[in-house]
Amino acid sequence: MARSVLKSDFDEAAMLKKLKKLSKSYGESQEQAVKRWGVQTCRDLAKYTQIFGSKPGMHKKTMLKDGSNVIFTHKGKAKATRTGKGYSFEINGKHSYASNDRYLRSEDEVIRWINQNRTAANKRTIKLPPAQRKVCTEALFKRAINRKYKATAGMAKDGWLDAGEQISKRQKGKNPSRIGKGLMKFSRKPVKLGSAKEGTRLFKSFADLINKLPYSKKSHVLSTSNKRKAARDGAINTLKWYKKAIKAENKKKK
Repeated sequence: MARSVLKSDFDEAAMLKKLKKLSKSYGESQEQAVKRWGVQTCRDLAKYTQIFGSKPGMHKKTMLKDGSNVIFTHKGKAKATRTGKGYSFEINGKHSYASNDRYLRSEDEVIRWINQNRTAANKRTIKLPPAQRKVCTEALFKRAINRKYKATAGMAKDGWLDAGEQISKRQKGKNPSRIGKGLMKFSRKPVKLGSAKEGTRLFKSFADLINKLPYSKKSHVLSTSNKRKAARDGAINTLKWYKKAIKAENKKKK
C-alpha cells in the first residue's frame, strides 16, 4: 500500500533546546515531550490537508464527471417495457431505451458501476462509448454521488488524526495530549487510516507519522511546505502548552 510518511528533522536548535528544558521543568521525560509534539503535529497536519485533495468543492465535481463518463442520466421516471426486458425514458426530449442489464435502479448499483470502470493508474474512470454506458435517473445519480462524497470526505485528514491518536495512547503521566473526539468530526471514519512509529532520540526524528491513503502524499493534498509548517507549528504549540501548564502548577504551589 502506498503511504504518505512524514519524517521531521529540525535544525531550529534554540527552539528545540527550550522544549527539552520546559518538558524537564514540568517533570516529564524527553520521550513524553516527543509524544506531545507528535500529537500536536498530527492536529496541524490534518488542518493543512485539503479535505478532498483539491480546491474546495472540486472533489464533488470530479466525482460527478467520473460518473458521467460511464452513465447517462434522464429526468423523470422510466417506464418498464411491456415485455419486461428494459426501460423507456426521455433524454433531451428524445425517446430512448435501455435493456435491464444497462439500467441502474439503486445507489449501490450506480456506485459499483463507477468503481468498476476506474483505471489502476489514477483511479479516474475511463470514458466509455455511448453504447457501453449504463443509464439511471438524474435524481438517483445525484443521491449516489452525494453518498460517495460523504463517505470519502476528509479521509486524508483522518489519516493524520489516527496517527495522532496512536501516539497519544502511548503517553504516560499527567495531562496527556489527546486528539479530541470533536476535532474535525466530519472527517472521522471507522477504519484506521493512519499510524505512528516513534523515534527514540529527541529531535533526531521525533516520529514517523504515517497516512495510509495513497493520495495523501500528493502535493495538492498536502504540500511539502505545509508538512514542514505543521511540524514547526507542532513544536511551537507544544512549547506554549508547557509554559501554560508550568504556570498553572506554580500557582497551585503558592
